[in-house]
Amino acid sequence: MTQFSKGVGRSCPPEVFLPDIFWVGLDPETALNQCLSRVFSPRRTDSEKLSDPIDWEATRRISDRNWRMQLQGWAFLQPVLPYFDSYSQAHRESLQELVFKTVVDWVSVYGDDPNDIVTTRMPDSYAWYDMSVGYRALMVAFFCSRGLEQFLSKNTADLKVLNDFVDKHILHLSTPSVLYRNNHGLFQIHGLAALLQNSTEGMKHFHRMQYAEKAMLELLETQFSEDGIHLEHSPHYHFYVLDVFDNIMKSGWYQTEELQHRLDKATNVSKWLLDPNGRVVTVGDSLFSKPRRSVAVPTIGNSLISSTFEKSGYSVARTGWGCEPDESAFIFMTGAHHSNVHKHRDCLSFEWQVGGLRVLCDSGKYGYHSDEYRRYALSARAHNVLEIDGFDVLKMSPIGSMLSPSYIEDGIAYLSGFRGYKAFQHEREIISEPKRWLVIIDEVNQQRSKPVTQWLHFGENFNEFKDLGEYCVVEGEHPVQVLIQSFGSKSSIEFFKADTESMNGFLFMRDDIVDTGIAMAIRSVGENPTTKFLTVISLDEGAHQDALEFAEKHQMNAV
Repeated sequence: MTQFSKGVGRSCPPEVFLPDIFWVGLDPETALNQCLSRVFSPRRTDSEKLSDPIDWEATRRISDRNWRMQLQGWAFLQPVLPYFDSYSQAHRESLQELVFKTVVDWVSVYGDDPNDIVTTRMPDSYAWYDMSVGYRALMVAFFCSRGLEQFLSKNTADLKVLNDFVDKHILHLSTPSVLYRNNHGLFQIHGLAALLQNSTEGMKHFHRMQYAEKAMLELLETQFSEDGIHLEHSPHYHFYVLDVFDNIMKSGWYQTEELQHRLDKATNVSKWLLDPNGRVVTVGDSLFSKPRRSVAVPTIGNSLISSTFEKSGYSVARTGWGCEPDESAFIFMTGAHHSNVHKHRDCLSFEWQVGGLRVLCDSGKYGYHSDEYRRYALSARAHNVLEIDGFDVLKMSPIGSMLSPSYIEDGIAYLSGFRGYKAFQHEREIISEPKRWLVIIDEVNQQRSKPVTQWLHFGENFNEFKDLGEYCVVEGEHPVQVLIQSFGSKSSIEFFKADTESMNGFLFMRDDIVDTGIAMAIRSVGENPTTKFLTVISLDEGAHQDALEFAEKHQMNAV
């Protein structure tokens, strides 16, 4: 068990208090000036001078959930944390004075609230939102660790205000009913531990550290599967949570080998969640970028390999890590519903890359705004999925993984999955010679006949489409042409390109930025309880003929 010690003056490294989680990359002087000037800049391209008193409910940005969460988490203080110890005594005192002023301001609005408030995922107020409270606790705990209580010790009334604030947050965060068991819970528990370890009020709550240590292990167990995959449907959060845990473990407040064992396993499998260019696959709430942490990869040749994570809900078929990006191939399939946390309507969706080029891709995250683009990003029509009219997976009970084991045979990759509900059953096969062609076989059997749409989304390097009758072509400013031909149930074909009227055909490659994309809809025509699409996608006419021949033989063998 962690030894509880008086925290005043204890100099834990700043990263223990997670100052880089919302990091905006400021130099020491800019960070100091920005903080003392009350400039809040949670994004590089967006900043605002906070009012006095602060409008804690951010009424001018009521639809910007991320802004409101960070404001209530006091993230405007975090730019100075990495540099605080290097500032002059006068500047450190100015910052401590600012922190206490913020405490007084916040207490004047929320100080009489109950200690056991539980919020929804999209609350009216973010004052007691799980991540906001946890991050706010971490911010104050840092300044306590740097002598905030000693700074106020000459004024008994001020010290009582701070101690009441700390005590209220300890009582709140140690109430089991407020703990949210996703990655936000990590902030709640680590914020609790930080206050316990770094404030004099924590000494009254020795037994609550036992709760924090037990809860942290339980959170880790629910965050990652037994094979090390993060279970919030988004590869970005796999890396994000590993970064958070790196800093958590530096604290030394949690002494358990099981924590480290699970983290090591999650670190080892993370290489499967990156494409050949080292970018995070944009499934779920994932950003189209490289992770901050370096990822160790084995020395494997150019042959095709496949993953073994189908129980978690991911399947991967790719060229080995010894293959250069321009010679590579990569297929990533997702099919899981563990909870609604960061879950998009993307069951059995996939990405396909060839030579480092995204041929078929996920539209991406967009951002945490309550607007039409966020609704699009979450919708089935933003993913390479089969959409059944009126069905919403997020209104159903989670069923875990939907995938079958993937495998490679004679240079062909096989990935598949099945989702079954009372209203319908859907089986999908993806078969591919990954550098040349890919075939999608979808079969749906419904209790009641509803329209079915197979959606396809093309990568950022494609900007034109043509319907040539027999097949369609999508192309861009490069030699690669994508040929698409659909068979099976009677269908119609429609393309969309940044269409704001129907809200179709967008890509989100950067946080909060909308880019133009091309979406293709293959829609069933007529009413039939059974719908079957066989879609052949290839990179040249020779590959297309080979794919057609393979698909015909595969279908004959399946009969």
